[in-house]
Amino acid sequence: MKNTSKLIKGSGLAIVLALTLIACDSALDKKAKYFERGNTLFNEENYEKARLEYQNVLQIDPKDASAHFKLGFIYEKLNEYKKAVGHYLKSIELDEKQADAMIRVGRIYLAGGILEQATEMADKSLQLLPSNPDAIALRGGIRARKGDVSAAIKDAKAALEIDPKTLDAISLLAGVYMREQQPQKAVAILENGMKQLANEPSIRILLASILAKQGENGRAIELLQEIITLEPNKLEHRVQLAKFYDQSNAVNEAERVLRDAANDLADDKQAKLALIDYLAKRRGFNIAEQELKQFIEKDNSTYDLKFGLARLYISNKQNDKAASVYKKIIGDDGVGQNGLLARTQMARLHISENEIKQAQMLIGEVLKENPQDSDALTLRGTIALSRKDLTTAISDFRSVLRNQPNHAGILKLLAQSHYLNKEAELAKESYKKSIQASPADIDTRLQLAQVYVN
Repeated sequence: MKNTSKLIKGSGLAIVLALTLIACDSALDKKAKYFERGNTLFNEENYEKARLEYQNVLQIDPKDASAHFKLGFIYEKLNEYKKAVGHYLKSIELDEKQADAMIRVGRIYLAGGILEQATEMADKSLQLLPSNPDAIALRGGIRARKGDVSAAIKDAKAALEIDPKTLDAISLLAGVYMREQQPQKAVAILENGMKQLANEPSIRILLASILAKQGENGRAIELLQEIITLEPNKLEHRVQLAKFYDQSNAVNEAERVLRDAANDLADDKQAKLALIDYLAKRRGFNIAEQELKQFIEKDNSTYDLKFGLARLYISNKQNDKAASVYKKIIGDDGVGQNGLLARTQMARLHISENEIKQAQMLIGEVLKENPQDSDALTLRGTIALSRKDLTTAISDFRSVLRNQPNHAGILKLLAQSHYLNKEAELAKESYKKSIQASPADIDTRLQLAQVYVN
């Protein structure tokens, strides 16, 4: 009997072990499939869907450095730089040889004027890859920002000798020549860059801006039109051309470009909203309102346009009409994603008009459906801060920061809450993080200085 019992126990352990191994294999298989799908979508530049696949990878393995790098790249492409930096830094933390991540986060720091951290990333990447042209160009960009022009030119030329297609080096050298009042050299560098990178739009954009400053508007327009031909589905290129026409007071041409965009990019609601914004600016509120209502009539199922109509009303100080739009969205979508968003937007309207009870009711409805809704938590925390309910404010702002740890505005609100709660050290810590996330925010620096003074 004892032998039987031991056999059963031994068999049970074997079964548990086998099931554990099977579960591990299953998880690894899923991870590999998510990664493969993510890479396919990434290569197709379908970044939104690729993001979801890489997030699934991290659900299984939070320490996958490659997935963090890919997410950083995607968020950079989506212009969500704070999230991009977070994932790049995580990939570096997990893999100290992630030179590409160092270079990319260094560029973001450089663009934000955070030169100390940018220099650190450049130095680390060059230690790993001393002949990497992108790393050398990054160092050159930092030197240019510090005013060491000759060293910046030397780095840019060194990078181009290694690889004539190094985009950062081309842009850096052209920028330095423009700063040194040598536009002909800048134009020559960019013209040659176009030969090396025939399908790179950013070189044409930079060249067009230089030519426009030189009064060569015709050639500048040609370049912007070439960019649209190269990437016809990218709205930002058409908006850039419209801005150029607008700055030249060619209002009809600017409107034509945006109307073409709205027609050609029929599925891109932002193209229609770009046209509406321009009409409101140049043709007046009534024409913009009429046009947008026509768009909505043709596609009544699209909430983006309805939110756009509400924003148009708010910009014209017609809050009652905006509230009516939000109520209609809530009626149509209930507690769906758009219905919840309409509630938070409507709550903002109530707060702006000091109707706090109505705002709190709407915020409560949102948090009942989604307790982690960042917008609703931010609004509730802001109300609590204004009423000196500091425990609630701190709790809500911390909840938001769990998903958005580098959000400068929320870090600033959290710092204010800690300071009022007589938690000076915690306030300093949050202010410093806010400054790191948004170095150009002078007001945050002044508030931190006041904490030290007090």
